[in-house]
Amino acid sequence: MKRIIITFTLALTACNGTQGAVDDATFVCKDGVEYFVYERIDSAGHVASNVVPHFHIDGTLYPCRKETK
Repeated sequence: MKRIIITFTLALTACNGTQGAVDDATFVCKDGVEYFVYERIDSAGHVASNVVPHFHIDGTLYPCRKETK
């Protein structure tokens, strides 16, 4: 039972860390495609910057957003 609780706690902590990275992400535009830019801690404990394309749930890419004033 202790192993289940520890595993659940570790999984929940990992999810919160991932969600925090997504919540704090910024967006950049390159060649008409929107990209997420976020930081995470890699397996060696170093901060790593990541740039990944932003996809719709159907797998298509988000185009760049129009600037609103």
